[in-house]
Amino acid sequence: MGYRHTFLAELRSRIRLLDLIGGRVRLVRRGHEYVGLCPFHSEKTPSFYVVEDKGFFHCFGCGAHGDAIDFVARADNLSYAEAVEKLASEAGPSGAKAPEASRASRDPWPAAAVERARPIWIPILPVPDDAPALLRPDGRTVELINPKRAGERKERTIFRPASWWPYRDAEGRLLGYVLRMEFEHDGRRKKWTPQITFCAGPGGACRWCIVPFPKPRPLYGLYELIARPQEPVIVVEGEKACDAGRLLLPGYVVVTWPGGSKGIAHVGWSPLAGRDVFLLPDADKPGRDAMDGWSKGGERVPGIAELLAAVAERVRLVDPPRYLPDGWDLADANDWSQTEAARWLMANLRRGGVATAAAEPIGEPAPSSRTRTGSPPALNRRRLEGLVRKIIGAGEAQLEGTLRWAGRLVGDAARKGEIELDVAEAVLVRAAARAGLAEIEARRTVANSFHTLIDRGTE
Repeated sequence: MGYRHTFLAELRSRIRLLDLIGGRVRLVRRGHEYVGLCPFHSEKTPSFYVVEDKGFFHCFGCGAHGDAIDFVARADNLSYAEAVEKLASEAGPSGAKAPEASRASRDPWPAAAVERARPIWIPILPVPDDAPALLRPDGRTVELINPKRAGERKERTIFRPASWWPYRDAEGRLLGYVLRMEFEHDGRRKKWTPQITFCAGPGGACRWCIVPFPKPRPLYGLYELIARPQEPVIVVEGEKACDAGRLLLPGYVVVTWPGGSKGIAHVGWSPLAGRDVFLLPDADKPGRDAMDGWSKGGERVPGIAELLAAVAERVRLVDPPRYLPDGWDLADANDWSQTEAARWLMANLRRGGVATAAAEPIGEPAPSSRTRTGSPPALNRRRLEGLVRKIIGAGEAQLEGTLRWAGRLVGDAARKGEIELDVAEAVLVRAAARAGLAEIEARRTVANSFHTLIDRGTE
């Protein structure tokens, strides 16, 4: 039996996956996802994930994957048609019987239903050792799946990128790639930098896909950042500028992020905790906006300087001179020596130096000693809210580390009398609970961070 695509999309849109699966599997929230023991194989460590906002489940243990219909079919040992009929009788938009494809109507698809009807591909991180190489010897990619073009000619495509950059985790394991595609449009040279990840999809298939890294997205240069914990850091926009910066400024760790100037809110910035950071934008408005922030619909959108205010030890902004060509970055400084690059960097620091003042509440002056000593700002309400956002936004792999880091910062503030210790603990534990960490584990992690500070203070 076949069914109208419109009907299946509408049926999926009316089912809350958490209610459907949560009645059979005990789920615990982890960030934006829910995790539990897989109902389809025996396991002691949870590897079964439910992503409500995208309408799918996935088990990293046995590979089970799909939407609400797939879950019912598998859990109740039903055929696909029987699962559709069962769900239609309970939540279907048009009664107990599901209409067949032969009786298709011309009703427009609801936007949400269209999104849920697309094949679901979820990134596998890190990339498995047995995954095929993304690039062939001729410089072209293997065939890629583009879920956003499902059902179209361009759903499957092959690229020949001008450049490509591997993204790795803190242990050096491959997470995926960013490609640079160059093309002509209206007589001008344009670029496109898609993120490519290895994904699990319908029927357990595993393929390279044009699918972004999961949020929070990784930094390019994360492995080098962790390997050189004492070095100052330069944040630039774009992998090409990042590679150039590493050659010109070897005394710094140079990093960037995927997604361009509008993707900064989706990046995991917590690895920059406690670091001395320089922000070096491209010499154009989008680049400066990414670092400084911008206005959208009358509201302010924070830039990287503000996102790092509650994270880094110190943040300083470099202002490329206005006489530079529009879009200039370090990749255009190919005739500079390392000495010239280092002098240029220091000569173009923004007057006042510290960009973290951008995140301070209006009317509360930043401590004048901060510029001279590099000491972190006081733990005011704005900065505490920033810490809480970092905890809630941390992914599963980074949650406990982020909580320990926040615990040390807040514990130090409590020791200075900026916040009561019991209040600090309550705030952090509540934030960790919202991010999906069990309360008892959150309290233990926070307490350990506080005790470490107290022990150090009494040595």
